[in-house]
Amino acid sequence: MRKLFLLAFIFSNAIFAQGLVGDGFNDQISDNTGIISIAPATKKNVNIEGTPYINDNFLPVKITSFEDKNFQARFNAYNGDMEVLDITSGTVYVLNKSIKNYNVTFIGTNTSYSVYQHIDEDGYVTNAFFITLTSNNGLTLIKKEKVQFLGERVATSTYDKARPAMYKRGNDRYYIKIGDTDAKPFSTKKKDIVREFSSNSKKILSFIKENKLKTSKEEDLIKVINFISSL
Repeated sequence: MRKLFLLAFIFSNAIFAQGLVGDGFNDQISDNTGIISIAPATKKNVNIEGTPYINDNFLPVKITSFEDKNFQARFNAYNGDMEVLDITSGTVYVLNKSIKNYNVTFIGTNTSYSVYQHIDEDGYVTNAFFITLTSNNGLTLIKKEKVQFLGERVATSTYDKARPAMYKRGNDRYYIKIGDTDAKPFSTKKKDIVREFSSNSKKILSFIKENKLKTSKEEDLIKVINFISSL
């Protein structure tokens, strides 16, 4: 798997003040792009089947505060890194997840990634890239894309089936952010949604029933969250 640079950009003193550059940033400076990197990239392990990326190829993106720069990016959903290609230098960088005041928007799909502080499935507070699905009146529904790594399996008998090491697309995880609290895992089951917003349970159930919505479908889930945010 490919390890890439640990971060980040600085085009002016103002941008520097935003904290886009991590500690130890003085290892290498690219004067023509203003990008500062602190670690060399290593090659991807070609012996692993599949891909850790949502989009294998680098695609055009716009990054907050760098709208005048031509960047391409791809998202590594296995390790959570947003890898950005600086077209000018041909160098790949990893964006900083320790700050949260910027967006990465894929131009072709208009899919926008942002960093959110959240409580992960193991109960730890950490930062990661999410897709913002909807955000209204302090209620935000976000999605974390997932790729799993499956190790090589050796056949131990004629009845057993060998399997090469591979990356496999997993089920996306939904999170909810209420007000200024950390985002937390959010179940898409109707009963769990009603329990989360119990003070409006009857209105929510009526809305789902009247509109024949299935909360297991993302587009319907967004409609339900938008309705709840209007209450």
